Amino acid sequence: MQWARVALAWPSGFIGLITILVLLAAALAEAIGIHAIFGTFFVGVALGRAFGQDNQHVHAIIYQFAISFFAPLYFVSIGLKADFAAHFDLSLVLIVFVIACAGKIGGASLGAWLGGMPRQEALAVGFGMNARGAMEMILASVALEYQVIDQRIFVALITWR
Repeated sequence: MQWARVALAWPSGFIGLITILVLLAAALAEAIGIHAIFGTFFVGVALGRAFGQDNQHVHAIIYQFAISFFAPLYFVSIGLKADFAAHFDLSLVLIVFVIACAGKIGGASLGAWLGGMPRQEALAVGFGMNARGAMEMILASVALEYQVIDQRIFVALITWR
């Protein structure tokens, strides 16, 4: 990676190299039978170790590129997997919504409260964490792909996000 910083145009050449590494890792992961997201995750871990914690500039470049390019593509692909017209079940969506909100708000609030926060601030943390959902969508997508859940549950999980 140090060679890449010196030899390639900064930051466009570096972003190109990272993109190639991510796509190769995803393809390799798929080829050996695991989900592509794990290959890209390991590239991220390796890059974090290659540059260390002190290089915030590299982190900012990779983060901005991933958020503005790869994340929208991934979430569009998740939306394309969902057949909302044929598999939307309002009662299941409401059940998933209530359980998910209660679990996230309750769990995050309890953790913050046990960590020493006042009750009101802990509850604010719980409500703040409730808005998070990217990881759940990724897990739902993987579960659908490996037929752990069916299309009806997938639509319910994606809808409330």
